[in-house]
Amino acid sequence: MLMGAAVGFGVVMLIVWLVESGKEPSPEKVKEAMDWGKIALSIGLSFVFLFLSIIVHTALHEAGHLIAGLVTGYTFLSYRLFRWMIVREGGKTYFKKFNITGTMGQCIMIPPTYSEEVPYFWFNAGGVIVNIMISAISIIVLRNFDLGMVGMSAWIMLAFVGIFMAAMNGFPYAFNGVNNDGRNILQLYGSPERRKSFAISLLGAAEQSRGTRLRDMPSEWFKNEPVKDPADYFAVSDRLMYMSLQEDLGNYEGARLIAEEIESFGDSIPQLFRMELGGEHVMLELLTTKRPEVIKTLWTKQLEAYTKNASRFSASKLVFLYAYELLFKNDEETAQSYRSQLMQKKDSFANPGETKTALELCNVIYTKK
Repeated sequence: MLMGAAVGFGVVMLIVWLVESGKEPSPEKVKEAMDWGKIALSIGLSFVFLFLSIIVHTALHEAGHLIAGLVTGYTFLSYRLFRWMIVREGGKTYFKKFNITGTMGQCIMIPPTYSEEVPYFWFNAGGVIVNIMISAISIIVLRNFDLGMVGMSAWIMLAFVGIFMAAMNGFPYAFNGVNNDGRNILQLYGSPERRKSFAISLLGAAEQSRGTRLRDMPSEWFKNEPVKDPADYFAVSDRLMYMSLQEDLGNYEGARLIAEEIESFGDSIPQLFRMELGGEHVMLELLTTKRPEVIKTLWTKQLEAYTKNASRFSASKLVFLYAYELLFKNDEETAQSYRSQLMQKKDSFANPGETKTALELCNVIYTKK
């Protein structure tokens, strides 16, 4: 928080310098600036416009990905702002709710190819470019127009948030296990294999959104290669995709062994992957060896809270909770409540392919009680 405050203060001072450089303030303006009531109002307006600017820049950032993708041959699939999602499929538009921890928005598009020749730079850079453009426009407006307190607060926050988001997304970094745009570009630039994995992950998401299960997708999309570097986002993602395929094929023992393989890296695996894997690992353990000590170790309060929160948007998370309550806690009433939620919401989830697998898993879990 202290680092963020320092960076934010520095960026705002930079914007003020860019706007005011070369100008000599009049005595009247200096006196006006010392009005404490106006200072308090200015601070309040800044917070309001900070919030609004985050929404505007997040929406435009994802729109930047959309425009850059369309220009380079991608096909639109979905656009998400916070938890609200627009999906275009079969010539129809659907509105759904979905969320991924650590992200404020997401634009998913279908690449023109799943080979290493997939265009990746402009698609990943599109959002950052738009943030920079909006910040530049904001500074030009601030320099050339007398906007008053309200207008100045609004445009300063637009400039600040744009620069901040461009830096956060452009400087190569992974937050909570999720690559930002800059890190994607850096990793994809040096590896044809990662570019292929990137394209396949988008194609897989597209197919699942159409209701296709993993087991019905082309076998060449899946790589059975153990993870060598737990910090390699694409390698871990590929391995998890292969594990989910084994689960969808009914090979629960094989899927559990892959889960154990990934879990063996401990905290070296990004937190988001550990949280996503944890509930699935518990379910696979309950479907196979059912070792109480393993389940107790895996099912932490943090994992339980994460799984319950994510279950609002994910059919698979409801199944993990159903398995835990039915097969470990022996609480049929609570387990049935999760299954009922799944049945009630099955047509509203953003990932129909995953939902089909979840419904089948529910039946398998019920036979194990």
